[in-house]
Amino acid sequence: MKINNLKNQSIFVDSCCFIYLFENNDKYADKLEKLFSPDFGDIVFTSSIITVSEVITKPIRERMTDTVDRYLRLFQQLPMKLEIIDRNIAIRGATIRAKFGFGLIDSYQIAVAESCECEYFLTNDKQLKLYKNIKVVLLSDLIE
Repeated sequence: MKINNLKNQSIFVDSCCFIYLFENNDKYADKLEKLFSPDFGDIVFTSSIITVSEVITKPIRERMTDTVDRYLRLFQQLPMKLEIIDRNIAIRGATIRAKFGFGLIDSYQIAVAESCECEYFLTNDKQLKLYKNIKVVLLSDLIE
């Protein structure tokens, strides 16, 4: 899929994308920077509070408090909504997990994306392509 196809869309951004972006991953950071650029298009970005937890876990484990603080600041600067998990999302996540066998966190992330009516789910988790109720796009498949 061409990255330009994501212009003017509603996109749920999975945790791995932020890790790639914040850690300036050689393979993916440029694509993500382009996507988050205000010049790219009118995109509605959504993620969940789970994403924040996933992204800061490693720096917390490694006692890198400066990195944790930097990541939290970056989350605040990005043009996106961070959604919480409520009862309905928890039930939908459990249903997705039961049907597809995904991990609980992935199931919650998909449930959040659905509840926010996102058109795309951007990730690099290939198994999530099995889910057909939302267009799952692998970051590794995006081309310029």
